[in-house]
Amino acid sequence: MSEPSDLRQKAIDVVNQYIEPGIGAEGSAQRYSETGTKYDEYMVAYEYSGPRRAAETVADLAKGNFDVKILDIGAGTGLVGVELVKLGYKNIDAVDAAEGMLNVAKERNIYGKIVCQFIGNENLPFEDRTYDFIVSSGAMQENHIPREAFRDLIRVVKPGGYIVSVFRAIAANAQWYKEGLEVYFAQLEKEGLWKLHNREIFPRFVSDKDGLTLVYQVL
Repeated sequence: MSEPSDLRQKAIDVVNQYIEPGIGAEGSAQRYSETGTKYDEYMVAYEYSGPRRAAETVADLAKGNFDVKILDIGAGTGLVGVELVKLGYKNIDAVDAAEGMLNVAKERNIYGKIVCQFIGNENLPFEDRTYDFIVSSGAMQENHIPREAFRDLIRVVKPGGYIVSVFRAIAANAQWYKEGLEVYFAQLEKEGLWKLHNREIFPRFVSDKDGLTLVYQVL
C-alpha cells in the first residue's frame, strides 16, 4: 500500500498528465479513462474541494427547491453528483467524454441520463431549455471543455437558470482559452445570452491552489 505522500505525488503527476499542453481533449479523455478506477483515491490525496464547493453553490441558488433539474458537465466519476445528493438533490444528469470515468459514475446510481460525449465538438443531445442548472468542477482547464461550448450549454438552460463553474483559478488563462476564458464569457454577456451573477476566488481548490467560482444566469 502506498504511503500518503507517495499517493499525493502520484495524484499531482496524474493531474499534470490530464492537462499536458498539446495532447488535446481526446488525449486527455483517454488518460482520464485509464485512471478512472483510481481517480477518487487520487482526489482525496490531492485535497480536492471543488465538488463540494460546486454543490453548495447550486444549493445556495436553488433556495430549497429540490425539484430543480441539474446537468453535471465534465462529471467524471460523479464527485459533484455525490455532493449534490448529500444536499438533497436527485434530479441530475451527467456528461463526460471519458468512458472509464463514467463507468465509475454509473456504479453510484445517482444520475438519470449519462451521456459519453465531448462537450463542444457537437451539440448536446438535450432539448432547448431543459435544465435549471448546469454545474461543473474542474472542467475548465487545458484540454478540457472549450470556451465555445458555452453557447450550446446556454441553449439547454432555462431562462433564469444558472451555469456554475468551479475550477482552479489559474486555468482561466490556460493557453487552451486563447486570450482568456473570462474574456469570452464577457463577450457572451455583451451578446445578451447571460449575465454574471457571482465571481469568487476561494482558497484550497486542490491542495494549496486557489479556486474560482463563476456563476452566470441565463437570459
